[in-house]
Amino acid sequence: MGEYVMSTADRDSEPDGASPVPIKQDIDNGREDRRLSPLLMYPFAVVVTFATFWVRNSLGVDFGNRPLLILFVFPIILSACLGGLGPGLIATILSTTVVDYFLIPPIHSFYIAQTHDIVQLVMLFINGAAISVLTEALHRLRRRAEVRNADYLRTNRLLREEAAGRKKTEAALRESETLFRAIFNCISDSAIFTDRERRIRFVNPAFCSIFGYTDAEVSGRTTEFLYADPADFYHVGKLRCHTETTVDSASFQMCYRRRDGTEFWCESIGTAIKDSDGIIFGNLGLHRDITERKRVDEALRESESRYRELVEKANSAIVRWSREGIITFFNEYAQTFFGYLAEEAVGSNVSILLPERESNGTDLTGLVQDILDQPDRFINNVNENLRRDGSRVWMTWTNYPILDENGKVVEILAVGSDITARKWAEDALQESETRYRRLFDNMLEGFAYCRMIFDSRNVSMTLRHVPCEFSVALFSSLPVLAG
Repeated sequence: MGEYVMSTADRDSEPDGASPVPIKQDIDNGREDRRLSPLLMYPFAVVVTFATFWVRNSLGVDFGNRPLLILFVFPIILSACLGGLGPGLIATILSTTVVDYFLIPPIHSFYIAQTHDIVQLVMLFINGAAISVLTEALHRLRRRAEVRNADYLRTNRLLREEAAGRKKTEAALRESETLFRAIFNCISDSAIFTDRERRIRFVNPAFCSIFGYTDAEVSGRTTEFLYADPADFYHVGKLRCHTETTVDSASFQMCYRRRDGTEFWCESIGTAIKDSDGIIFGNLGLHRDITERKRVDEALRESESRYRELVEKANSAIVRWSREGIITFFNEYAQTFFGYLAEEAVGSNVSILLPERESNGTDLTGLVQDILDQPDRFINNVNENLRRDGSRVWMTWTNYPILDENGKVVEILAVGSDITARKWAEDALQESETRYRRLFDNMLEGFAYCRMIFDSRNVSMTLRHVPCEFSVALFSSLPVLAG
């Protein structure tokens, strides 16, 4: 019937996932081969009936008054088998008509003189109709059987495919579980897998190393005994482990207790494990020991606090500025001294603290870039600065370059002290000395500057000349001496 029934041996030897021969397609092809198109079968019934009549007349045997009706059963059976009810009835009606008109006396007439001829003709028609009806019934039974067989084979194929898929799924599940176990055990942080009630299912070797417990000692216990404060167990469970309220999956810091009773800090993160329906059936937690890091962080914060207090309270202006010349730090003394608040100075260009030219005419427009390009030349520098109110001050600066990993200057830390008073005093002294020197050098009278030499009893002994102007040597005939 076109179907392919697979034996038990075939099923056992067939590879997993292989599909049997397409059953329905074979059945349809076979059905088309056995039952041709109905439009073709009706002419076929007519042709085969007249062919039978031609064969009857060509036999060359004298049958007398016997029409030999048995020959016309053949076209009826053939038409009904190949075409079904319709062609079978056509062959029956046509055979009855041909026999009546051409073979039953009187010939070439539909009138039947003898009763037994009527009986024979009626029986031919009844038998032909019965054959057509029974053949059609057989066709329908065969089609139903084919459909049922196809459904059975299709179901069998689907079951085998499902079984093969289940085998693949189970194999993939085993492989996935093996891979998960391998990854889980290789995690360097402590890893714990718990069920919905937060009972420990299994832990990795890092957990045993950090907490000091063996796998057997913790399996089946809730994680409450791991917390330094039992209240944290309920707090974490409420926020992170309950189905209705699990919203926070970010890392958090928590204090735990080891097997020996010592407490330590961990950075923890947990995630809910869900099945294919989205229902939580467990939780996975990772814990990293950060005790040493917290100690370092605390020491760093304390050091930074002391440093910031020192910087803020320093009796010097401390300014930090980037390679682009943008101020990134402005300490409290600098705010008071220059008149800018930190919020005003930070983000502004450091040029707000510099005049374009110093009072003595020195150009300062390129000073910032020069310090960045040649920091070694400007480690110590004296220049005039500009306050917010427009007043000018003299500052001595110590510039510390801050380098990146490539040795490129990214920032400058400048520490400055006010030397305005000293600068003014030095300028006044220099101006006084210049006037004195000019007056001294232009004197026309002799003048000598000597140093009195005393002995141990404080008795004067002699005079010693010190450098003087040319007029002294001219009038005293003494050389210019150095004491």
